[in-house]
Amino acid sequence: MVYNGTVMNGNVVPEAGAELPDGAEVRVALAPASGAPSGEQRAEHRARMAQVWQALQGLPESVCFDDAVEEVYLLYKINRGLRQLDSGQGIPHEEAR
Repeated sequence: MVYNGTVMNGNVVPEAGAELPDGAEVRVALAPASGAPSGEQRAEHRARMAQVWQALQGLPESVCFDDAVEEVYLLYKINRGLRQLDSGQGIPHEEAR
């Protein structure tokens, strides 16, 4: 038999009034955490992962691990910079000169 319960202070607690026999299974429904990614954020994550996968597939078979990691890190830095520009954190060309 399956019982419903919640998690309190890291412990699984059965519903009020439920007495659990030894070996009983307690089903816990987890509510989404505050700050859980939105559908748009998940889509962006999938797009970034596809970009990483495409970059890794484009590397030669003889590539060493360090070079593969460097490629992924470069993509990360580029994407981070693009997000900063989109949010207005960039420096105008006049100031950069």
